[in-house]
Amino acid sequence: MSYDLCFWKQAPKAPADPQDTYERLIEGERVEGVSDLPADRILTRIAEIFTGSWERLDDSNWEREDCSFQVWFTPQCFVVYAYSVPGDDLNLLIDIGAEFGCMLYDPQVGERFEG
Repeated sequence: MSYDLCFWKQAPKAPADPQDTYERLIEGERVEGVSDLPADRILTRIAEIFTGSWERLDDSNWEREDCSFQVWFTPQCFVVYAYSVPGDDLNLLIDIGAEFGCMLYDPQVGERFEG
């Protein structure tokens, strides 16, 4: 089963519909009130957390037994495409997003989770 997680850092009072913001961000559009992200630092943090039984295949892909995930960036967001990744590991990815001030948008349910 696949599950997508999307993250961006938005100014507290920036008016925006989360679904519209998500669609614009994944198309690579710049969205006012959304900050640029430090992609290299985020990838470094993911690599620090996902060690041991996780194998980093390249800059943006990790694999373990029967699950894997890929991290994809635009200047203002990052998306994790997770394939059969256990909930505890998804929560680690959500925590990493939060470390960088990026709250989760869950496109499966159309909901943005604020910290």
